Amino acid sequence: MRRLTIPLTALVALTLSGCWVSEDPLIPDAAKDMPQLGSRYVELNSDGSEARLALIEVTDGEIHLTLEHGTESRQRYWLRFDRLYDDWYLLQAIPEDENPDMLAFFRLLKAQGQQWLEFAPGCGEDLAGIAGIERSGGDCSFSGYASLAAAATIEARKIDASNGNAGEFSGSYVPEQPR
Repeated sequence: MRRLTIPLTALVALTLSGCWVSEDPLIPDAAKDMPQLGSRYVELNSDGSEARLALIEVTDGEIHLTLEHGTESRQRYWLRFDRLYDDWYLLQAIPEDENPDMLAFFRLLKAQGQQWLEFAPGCGEDLAGIAGIERSGGDCSFSGYASLAAAATIEARKIDASNGNAGEFSGSYVPEQPR
């Protein structure tokens, strides 16, 4: 395990359009990164207003996220991070509160100063030649970590080369400010 000493300021919009999924968790222990995490973050809307609160718990080396949508709606996820290169991370999220057979899904996160940006990666023709990927419309399903890591690196580099215009921008996250 590689320990990172960066504040995690971007968590997860976790909307599922243009999904990357797997029937099983794919990021192995050897690739897992453990960023130093705070406990409270906010998702920002495009106008800068707060969309929802993200609460982090680290228990026995595992990361759990609770997203609060007002007072009545809460979602819990088990998270795992894999640093791809520079400030790019692959995020694996598995819902904890839903159907236990729910698929693992994946996002890309980019650190940008004190803000993190989240992207829903695409599943275009440039990924078609990678063994272990099944493409269906704009979605990709992965049979193993090697195919997932290869596709994530390709997509992150594509977003970098386009100055953020490739991939679906999902949201940004910052530490919650004291009130």
